[in-house]
Amino acid sequence: MNSFATSPLMLGAAGLADRFEMINRASVQAALRAREVAGNANVLVAGSDSHMVPGGGGSVPSDPRRKTSEPELRDGLGALAELLVAEGCDLI
Repeated sequence: MNSFATSPLMLGAAGLADRFEMINRASVQAALRAREVAGNANVLVAGSDSHMVPGGGGSVPSDPRRKTSEPELRDGLGALAELLVAEGCDLI
């Protein structure tokens, strides 16, 4: 599943902070459903957690001069990992 850029840091910069849980839950549920439809219980559902942070340019508006602090990074990526595991990802 693609959760590479769905941390609270990235979604917040895109104005979607309030949809963080819904977006990630839906992503895990879609992957779990795909495994079920495939009929192969041996398929593992993997979530991804990236060090990607908002930067200048691209589709996420931000101030390139603003640096993401270590606590912000730890909290944001930790929140994503915890949600993915709670929703049923087999590995991160």
